[in-house]
Amino acid sequence: MIRKMQLSMLLVCLMVVSILSACGSNNEASKSDKIVESPSGSTSNMAVETEAPPEPVTLNYSTFDNVDPGSVNSDMAKAYMEKFPHVTIKLNKVGAKDPNGSDPLMVQIAGGADIDIIDQGNNINLMDMVNKEITLDLGPYIEKNKVDFGPAQQLTEQSKINGKTYALHGRKSWWGLFYNKDLFDQANVTYPTNDTTWEQFREMAVKLTDRSKQVYGTFQDTWTVSTSMLAVQQGKGISNLTLEDPLLQSLTFWKSLWVDDKVIKPWADIVISKTWGVPEFESGKVAMMVTGDWMLSGVNADVKAGKVKMNYDVVAPPHSEGVKAGTTWSMPTSHIVYAKSKHPDEAFKFILFMCNSEAGAKIWAEHNFVPVYSTPESQSIYSNLIGSTPEHLKDFLAMMSSVPEALPLDNVAARQTEWDKQAQLVMLGEKTPEKAFTDFKAAVK
Repeated sequence: MIRKMQLSMLLVCLMVVSILSACGSNNEASKSDKIVESPSGSTSNMAVETEAPPEPVTLNYSTFDNVDPGSVNSDMAKAYMEKFPHVTIKLNKVGAKDPNGSDPLMVQIAGGADIDIIDQGNNINLMDMVNKEITLDLGPYIEKNKVDFGPAQQLTEQSKINGKTYALHGRKSWWGLFYNKDLFDQANVTYPTNDTTWEQFREMAVKLTDRSKQVYGTFQDTWTVSTSMLAVQQGKGISNLTLEDPLLQSLTFWKSLWVDDKVIKPWADIVISKTWGVPEFESGKVAMMVTGDWMLSGVNADVKAGKVKMNYDVVAPPHSEGVKAGTTWSMPTSHIVYAKSKHPDEAFKFILFMCNSEAGAKIWAEHNFVPVYSTPESQSIYSNLIGSTPEHLKDFLAMMSSVPEALPLDNVAARQTEWDKQAQLVMLGEKTPEKAFTDFKAAVK
């Protein structure tokens, strides 16, 4: 009897051990399935449910820029979709606002179009879009994703509206002083440097002008920034709430070149012929010009195509006394999340990739653009694309610091229209700079 009881007890113990062993095995398997990797790359023994694959998301991106295969927008979307396969990005090219005031983007929005991201093009009309409640406040998304803007911090701060961030910035323009070395050599004039002042620029323009050969010391487009650039460089352009004396200084300076010294092709001729900077500079009849980076891409493309031969260089724009040498001005592209986006989190992550990542910066540079989020790699790519011409571009880019060409403002479009009207009267010699500046301030109050 005792022996039977001992045998029964032994069988029970064996069964318990077997059950416990099986449970332990199942638990270990369960743990193995649920071990997760931390952001630092280490593993955690915490049992966490296996995440389901992300739901497919389609983002509709409206842009005024090129969307063809091989364009920067196309390559940016392609790179992001490769990194995040659950996301599909549809690019939609939107027509520009026509002279009659029709705005294709506003028409789409009014019609209830499915939009997630908008490439605003520049900062000028950002305030208007905020007032129309088209833009999403990105603050909560910036905080949620713990975004460090790094090299884009300054420009992001400068573009805030009422303390809030409504846009991230992908690329930016820059302005420099481009000059024809052959014309300088023929006139025996010393080349400009990264520390040339505006007064020295004027003196050079006078020496370089040869009306008998129809050679002008400089050229300038009739844009708002062209006639206000001395103020813009000081951070006091027409989009500032306080209209200050540097605007009058800029009007007076350009009036002296256009009207007094006659070192620029007459204003009326430029307007009537619809002439602009790149072909004028390429003609060999303009010794130097302060303009944007499109001059670089335009001239280099035409040189490679065999259309022109140019012996030219570029340095920093001239500067006023008290302004740091190497100071330029730039207009960033503004990328916003549409306030009615169905996928605001994913939309924000995409513009963050475009505007605030090393991968995005690399793509901008590969397309011959200067990214706002500038990195050593993007700077190297941009410089290598340009090559050895112009000779001193790399020196300028290395020292370049920039201020915004324009800040978001309620009535900036009206200010531009009024400024252009007054500037034209000055450059035609029909009004003094002082009178024009007074009338401008009165009109935009």
